[in-house]
Amino acid sequence: MPGVAGEGRAWRLASALHSRYGDVTAALASSDSLPGLGDGDTLVAHYDAYPDTGTLSRDWLVLFDRSAAEAPSTRAGRRPAPEGQALPAAFALHQNEPNPFGEGTTIRFAIPVASRVRLEVFDLLGRRVRTLADGAFEPGEHAVVWDRRNARGAPASPGLYFYRMEAGQYREKRAMTIVP
Repeated sequence: MPGVAGEGRAWRLASALHSRYGDVTAALASSDSLPGLGDGDTLVAHYDAYPDTGTLSRDWLVLFDRSAAEAPSTRAGRRPAPEGQALPAAFALHQNEPNPFGEGTTIRFAIPVASRVRLEVFDLLGRRVRTLADGAFEPGEHAVVWDRRNARGAPASPGLYFYRMEAGQYREKRAMTIVP
C-alpha cells in the first residue's frame, strides 16, 4: 500500500481515510496490511506520482469496499475532479444556512466517493419529519434545500429540529431551528 506501480509509472501514498477510523495514512504507509473492513466500510487512498518519474500525472484513487452481500472488492483508477473544483477528502455534513430560518434552508454535505446518501429531518421526539435525500450521489459537494414542509406537505411548526446524514458507515447529525 505505501506505493503502487502501473502504466510505466509509480505512485506514493499521499493520504488514506477509513469510513470508521478516519485518517489511516501513517498506518498504511508503515505496513502492507489494511485496517479492518466491515460491512459497508470504505477505505479511500490517494496516491501522488513519484517526483522522479519525470512526468506529471493526475492523482489516483484506490477504493476498497465491502458490502454485506459480497466479498471485499477493489477499484482503482484516475478520478479527475471537475475543472476548477477539488474533490472532498472526507465525508462531511455542514450546518444548514440560514439557521435559524423561517421559510427554507440549505443543507450542504460532501462525499469523497460515490455513495448512497440518506438525509432526514427529525423533530425533538425523534419522529421523522421528512426525507430530503435517499439515493446515489457522485463524489463532491452537494446541497439540498428544505422548504420547511413535512412529508405530508404541511409546514413544520417552529422549534428545534435535527437532520441526519448516512452514507456508508458515516453518520452525522446537526440541529437547526425554525422561527415563526
